[in-house]
Amino acid sequence: MKKFLLWTLVVLWMGLIFYMSSQTGEESGELSAGIIMTVASIMDPSFDQMSETQKKEVIDKWQHLTRKTAHFTEYAILGILCFVAFLQYNDRIKRKMCVLLSVCIAAVYASTDEIHQRFVDGRGGQISDVIIDSSGALVGALVALGVVALYLKHKSKKENLKSLNA
Repeated sequence: MKKFLLWTLVVLWMGLIFYMSSQTGEESGELSAGIIMTVASIMDPSFDQMSETQKKEVIDKWQHLTRKTAHFTEYAILGILCFVAFLQYNDRIKRKMCVLLSVCIAAVYASTDEIHQRFVDGRGGQISDVIIDSSGALVGALVALGVVALYLKHKSKKENLKSLNA
């Protein structure tokens, strides 16, 4: 049941990525602009007093980075989810292999996602986005690997202390 739930989370996350990629270029741009405006308002209280032209300049300046960061982040989460799902197969799949499989799944999905975007109004598929997405998945899977390694190390130390005290 745990495996089913974890793979369901992977598929649901892929569905969210697909949904986000289905937005037109205009819708996607508006979402990015909204995020930039929210962050700018928090980081710089004077942002709200800027003219519309000045706000547009700020948005234009940060638009590309915001969009690429979103790509990286959504695929980092996919990498983590895939890693955790593969990890449930215990000794049959080693942890390093879980990382590799997670990145492979994410890279293939990123490729299909970019093809999908070629058919969405105002969007286009880019190989550079596949690279960014795959890099995000790699970082996510490696972070998950590190967390698992730290957890197991802590658990091992705790068990060793118990056996010494017994």
